[in-house]
Amino acid sequence: METMLLGLAFLVSSVLFILSLRGLSSQETSRRGNVYGIVGMAIAVGALATSTEVE
Repeated sequence: METMLLGLAFLVSSVLFILSLRGLSSQETSRRGNVYGIVGMAIAVGALATSTEVE
């Protein structure tokens, strides 16, 4: 169950990173792009910090 949630968290964070790159392509959407990037990084770091597996 934990590995499934970890994979889901990384999937969501990667989608948010892609959306952040798309948002940073114009000045009108750059704030939203930055927010997507920040949230994506927070999810990725949080998922990694709570992971009990060491690879």
